[in-house]
Amino acid sequence: QCHCGEPCEFHGDAEKKDIEMLSGFKLESFLNTNMVKPEYWADILKHYKKSGNPAVYKFKCIKCGEFIFSMDFT
Repeated sequence: QCHCGEPCEFHGDAEKKDIEMLSGFKLESFLNTNMVKPEYWADILKHYKKSGNPAVYKFKCIKCGEFIFSMDFT
């Protein structure tokens, strides 16, 4: 992941509480970036487990400190 024109620090698998806090523009951006339809998000969140499938990874911008999330379906 990159943010502010720099690579981000990798912080491993996101905790469920991390992704539960996503809302508004951040959630919309996360869903768009990861090609997830909003109507599926509640179900994904309900069944999310750290190190599970789908995986959600947490990154931190080294410039601004913002946390960025990425999803992987394997």
